Amino acid sequence: MWPRVDGLRALELGAPGALRDEQTPVAVVGVTAVDVLRFADVPWQFATAEAEGEADLDAWRDGHRRYWAVAGTPVEDETPVVCLRFRLV
Repeated sequence: MWPRVDGLRALELGAPGALRDEQTPVAVVGVTAVDVLRFADVPWQFATAEAEGEADLDAWRDGHRRYWAVAGTPVEDETPVVCLRFRLV
C-alpha cells in the first residue's frame, strides 16, 4: 500500500535509488491519464513510452517480470498494474 502524506496517498516511482531519482522529476510535471490494467493487458503503446531498449512487448514484460521477481514482488498476467501517462514540458 502506498504511504500517506498529509492525508493524501503518495506515489513512489521505481525502486529507491537511481531509478526513482530519474523517474520522480517526471511525475512532478503532471499526470495526464491513469489506467488500472492487468499486467497482461498493458499495451505496447504504453510500454514503449517507458521501454528501456526492449524490442517488443514480450521483452518488456519479461524484463519487468524479472525485475519485480528479484525485488520480491512477482508479477503474473493477472497482477493489477497502474499505468500513468505524463505530459512532458
